[in-house]
Amino acid sequence: MRVRIPGPVNRALDAAHRNPRVVVAVVAAGAVAWPLALYWASPTAAVITGCVLLLYVVATLAAVRDARLREEIRQLRYDLAAAEQIIKRLSAGDPSAPTAQLRPIGDRGETT
Repeated sequence: MRVRIPGPVNRALDAAHRNPRVVVAVVAAGAVAWPLALYWASPTAAVITGCVLLLYVVATLAAVRDARLREEIRQLRYDLAAAEQIIKRLSAGDPSAPTAQLRPIGDRGETT
């Protein structure tokens, strides 16, 4: 599937890529100005919007934490499986190693 990006949008994306600090400054200014304008228009709407944004931020942080913990658990399970494989291999011993020949005491004239 091919998607054609309109020229003005493409130029805006290129400009944003070339000047990331300007983009951050504009977004930060909007993040400050928008709630102030909303509060000036309607305090109730500002409170509702603030609660929705707070809920969004908390849900996003919880999802990120959940993903991080799932990744840690996956890595710990991988490490445990690797350790169990090493233990299994070492406890099986070396099949090519020579076996020890045990003789009964007194077989070679030792004093008992």
